[in-house]
Amino acid sequence: MARKRSSTRVILVTCEQYEELERIQQRDRLKSTTGAAPTVNAIARSLLDKALSTTSQEKTV
Repeated sequence: MARKRSSTRVILVTCEQYEELERIQQRDRLKSTTGAAPTVNAIARSLLDKALSTTSQEKTV
């Protein structure tokens, strides 16, 4: 049986980086009227997207 390729990959972060992601999650939870917050993974993906976008823009200048 062939394995289906996932569109996601594991990225290792330091304990300090993970703690900061959790702080961002807690801040978002406190801002929410329902107490909801994005997952740590969603926050990390968003930050990575922003960093890569910035890097891509610097290369085109």
